[in-house]
Amino acid sequence: MKGQPYLLGPLARVNLNFDQLPSKIHATLAQHGYTVPNHNMFDNMVARAIELLYALHESKRIIETVDLTHTQVDPIEFKAGTAIGCTEAPRGLLWHRYEIDKAGYIEQAKLVPPTSQNQAHIEHSLITGLTAFGLTRPTKDIKQYAEQMIRNYDPCISCATHFLKLNIEYD
Repeated sequence: MKGQPYLLGPLARVNLNFDQLPSKIHATLAQHGYTVPNHNMFDNMVARAIELLYALHESKRIIETVDLTHTQVDPIEFKAGTAIGCTEAPRGLLWHRYEIDKAGYIEQAKLVPPTSQNQAHIEHSLITGLTAFGLTRPTKDIKQYAEQMIRNYDPCISCATHFLKLNIEYD
């Protein structure tokens, strides 16, 4: 964004929406010393846990307060067109664009997943994080640390693709 990396996902959401969490969750987090803003990507998993805690809290509230007994669903009428939107996925903002024909079938789809949007931030974290970690350590340790950093952004990427091949060159 404007030539700078930006962050999507749980840690960004918790940082941006922390004040909107229920007081009961604030109290629990305060007991454990959690504060915002938090820019430590290794706390991304903690942010996921905070979101799960909030989801459970909100689910209970909805079950106890929302009456769906008289809900009516209108029939769907299909027509050709373009649909564009975004949804907040577990890993961050997911952009959608669909071309739909008059029967309601998708003719074309384009999705921009959070991992691709976080790519510049991942690269920045790797450069600064690995430099701070120490490039003179054993290669297996550097590789493990890099994989941990990447999984903080997307827990599935390293498992799904076995992507990381590490070559260290010194000037």
